[in-house]
This record gives sequence, structure tokens and C-alpha cells, in this order.
Amino acid sequence: MPPSQHVSVDLCRGLRSVRTFAAMLVVLIMSMFSRRLLCAAALLAPLGLLASASAAKAQTSIYGMVALTDYGYKSYPGQTDLRSRGDTFGIGGGLTYFFPSSSRLKAGPDVRFAASFGNKGGEDGAAALRIAFVPHQNPLSPYFQIGGGFVSIPDAVITTALPSGYVSFSQQRVTGGTVDFAFGLNIRTSRQWAIRAVELDAQASSKVAVARLGFGAIYTLPSHKQRNP
Repeated sequence: MPPSQHVSVDLCRGLRSVRTFAAMLVVLIMSMFSRRLLCAAALLAPLGLLASASAAKAQTSIYGMVALTDYGYKSYPGQTDLRSRGDTFGIGGGLTYFFPSSSRLKAGPDVRFAASFGNKGGEDGAAALRIAFVPHQNPLSPYFQIGGGFVSIPDAVITTALPSGYVSFSQQRVTGGTVDFAFGLNIRTSRQWAIRAVELDAQASSKVAVARLGFGAIYTLPSHKQRNP
């Protein structure tokens, strides 16, 4: 084969190699670019979910209650059952915030404080996570919540054993942390107002406890959906 033909064959092979390399490079770049697109989509997907959640309205409610309350406490060391102070009436109030959600099942924090007066009284408070079912048409809205709080009982009669074998009695305030559990039923009467038909609330620890049967009223603050300018 003449030298000129050898040169043309080598040149064609070189061009084919260059085209093959260029095609592989383009495929590699497109593959890397597509991976970045997939990663970007994966990162933007949660933001889209958050955007759709933020489109729903949050809900903030304040409430007041009256209740039949019974406080209990450990009156002497080693006591297995808490001593009940007896039933008494008390008042309380709180605030509930539901996170934005288009679902009928709502969740959010609830913070409350209650007090009863007289020689059977005490104070207690709790912060809990509330789960509620809020239907579109039915006015009944059941809920339950679980969290933690405190119970404080003034003028509790404490029995102390003395080395002589006798016992002494003293009055002092007893305070302790508790686990809180409550469930109840709200009845919606209007867009902003509802009646708390019934609520059973219990806080307890090995040191103090309180049980409450309450009723009350709820006001939901107006919520405004933000508009884009």
C-alpha cells in the first residue's frame, strides 16, 4: 500500500477514536448532569412538601375550664398508696397549637395550668402533645394527649417516725414531677367557639398525683393565610 494511503487510513482511525472519545465524554457529562438533577429533585421534594403544608392553616386555641379535682400525695416514707385529699372544685386554662395540616387528624402542643383552693386544693401544670380528630361537618372532635408536668400541694400533712418510736405530724408543701395523660370531647358551636363537653385528666408519680373531671369553653383565634405579593 502506498504511503499516502497509510496516512489516510491512520487519519480515519484517529478521527474515529476522537469521535468515540467525544461521544463517551458527552455521555459521561450528561450522566453527571442527570445525577445532579436527581439529587436536586430529591432535595427539593421535602421543600415542596413543606410548601404544601405551609399552605394549610395553623390553629391556635385558648380555653378555660372548671373541674372536680382530687389531689393525692405520699404522706409518709414507704407509703405505697397515695393519700387522697378529697374532691374539690377548681379552675384552669391553657393554650393549644395545631401544626398546619390539610388532614382531619391534627397534632400540636398543649400547655395548661390549673388550681384548686381551700384545705383540699393544690396547683398543677403540664405540657403535652395533643392528637385530635377535627371533622369537616360533624361538630364532635375527640382528642387525647400525653406529656409531663408537675403537681404542687400546700399544707400536706406529713408523718415522720421518730427514733423514740413516736411519730410527728407536720404541714408542708409537696411538689413533684408527673406524667400527664388526658382525653376528652369538644363540640364545635361556631367557627371560633366550641364547648369542652368533658375531659378526664390524670397526672401521677410515685410522690404526688391529681385526677380531674372538667368542662369548659374554647376560643379559636382567627388564622389568616399569607398571600404572595
